[in-house]
Amino acid sequence: MKTEVEIQLIGYWSELVNTLEINDKLAKKYWNSLIQCYRGKNRFYHNLNHLVQLMSMLEKAEGVSTITTIATFYHDVIYRPGSSMNEKKSAERCRNDLVEMGVSETIIQSAREMILATRHHIPNSKDMELFLDADMSILGSNSNTYLDYQRAVRKEHHHLPECLYDRGRWRFLQALLGSNRIFLSNYFFKTLESQARENLSREMRGISNKYSKNFLLCKLIKP
Repeated sequence: MKTEVEIQLIGYWSELVNTLEINDKLAKKYWNSLIQCYRGKNRFYHNLNHLVQLMSMLEKAEGVSTITTIATFYHDVIYRPGSSMNEKKSAERCRNDLVEMGVSETIIQSAREMILATRHHIPNSKDMELFLDADMSILGSNSNTYLDYQRAVRKEHHHLPECLYDRGRWRFLQALLGSNRIFLSNYFFKTLESQARENLSREMRGISNKYSKNFLLCKLIKP
């Protein structure tokens, strides 16, 4: 039996493949392939729920398009925690699938660029701006949802010793809080920026407090 999340995603996928005029056999083949990737046993955050959340935020921001929908489905299709190749491999998987489905080169290239942009978050269009912000929108969620996100991401990185994981998180949080804007688009900046900064600051304080009595570990986490 399909879950509510899967039913929502099937709706988005069906609308996409109808727009692209992809035949039913290929549409079903690649839907099944995608969903198996996002169902991976070690995907606690980068899973089907993340796709639904992203699409929901795009709808609210009026940022749903053929390209942003493709990018949503494929941007984390290849995901190995800590790997610097996730975006590139996901973009190539997207390209290969779309070529076989007969999608135009123009659409393929645009979707590929959008997926690759999730690595450095430098947009070149309004649609890309909205997509990148929607992908990061969890940062501006309420405090309980943000805590669930923290726990899920930590579980995805369970192989890392706590101090090394905390060092990586500290640098990630520090970089975001040091930027002029976490969210690039006006819509997400107005609706989520303040809450995101509150969440990130609270997480940083938690890490800082954890190591405040151990000078050597504190220097490791906060060089």
